[in-house]
Amino acid sequence: MHSRMPLADTVIQVYDATNGAAPGDMPVWLLTLKHTLRAEKRVIGMQRHYAALQAQVQLDGLLRVPRLPDISPQDMVLYAENGEEKAYRITQIQYPPEFPLVMDVSLERVEERYEFSAG
Repeated sequence: MHSRMPLADTVIQVYDATNGAAPGDMPVWLLTLKHTLRAEKRVIGMQRHYAALQAQVQLDGLLRVPRLPDISPQDMVLYAENGEEKAYRITQIQYPPEFPLVMDVSLERVEERYEFSAG
């Protein structure tokens, strides 16, 4: 049995993200809330870092969250860090063989504009 409480570092919001910009315009992400979750911040290891570099992906964060089937690399994550809300795109999801069932979500910082969907 584990002696520490997992997934206790921060609270995140996971959003379905669709590009609401006209073709050819800069992306404007329309966000629809899917989940509010507890998450554990993880350290990006050297192996994961170099694999991301080879795939030309910038890794800006790694979170461990409860395993949910409807979270995908098409989603975005928002959470506050040092009092400032930041947006990230999920770039990869891995499923470690642990109990309780969790997944590791690799994140890339989003600089494009985003808006919250009315629906």
